[in-house]
Amino acid sequence: MGRKSKEKGKRGEREAAAEIERVLGITLRRGVQYQGGPGSPDVCGWTGVHVEVKRTERLVLWSAIDQAISDARP
Repeated sequence: MGRKSKEKGKRGEREAAAEIERVLGITLRRGVQYQGGPGSPDVCGWTGVHVEVKRTERLVLWSAIDQAISDARP
């Protein structure tokens, strides 16, 4: 994955955390994937919820849902 793509993903994760916080009043932060491994959520701080952020022009919803389910810890 190129640097530009990684930066786009980071921006999307920060924006998603901020928007969820604004709407629901839950304090969230961008996940740190390199610390938690590949199963780490993109947005952390919402107990029991695995947030997978996809910043794309064309979302493949079922693929994103499958990834969130497979990455989530029991």
